[in-house]
Amino acid sequence: MDVTSVIETKKKMLGYHISQIDLMKHMHKMDDFFGFVLEGNRNYGKMAGVEYAEVYWQHLGGGFQKEKQVQNDLSEFLINKS
Repeated sequence: MDVTSVIETKKKMLGYHISQIDLMKHMHKMDDFFGFVLEGNRNYGKMAGVEYAEVYWQHLGGGFQKEKQVQNDLSEFLINKS
C-alpha cells in the first residue's frame, strides 16, 4: 500500500512508541529504530513504484482462516493487484 501521503503522520505516531525504541536498543542494538522502519517503507516503495509503501499479508494455512480477509478489506488501496 502506498503510504507516501501519510508518512508524516506515521513518523509522528512512531514518536509515541518510546517502549519500542528502548526495546530495540536493548534487544537488537538498534540506535535508530524509526530510521530502520522508514528505510523499510522506502524500500517497499521502490518495489511498488512510489516513495513509501507498506506490505500486508495474511497467513491462509494451518489454523488460520482460509478467506483472504486482509486482501479483501484493503483491495481498494492495493498498488499491484496481482
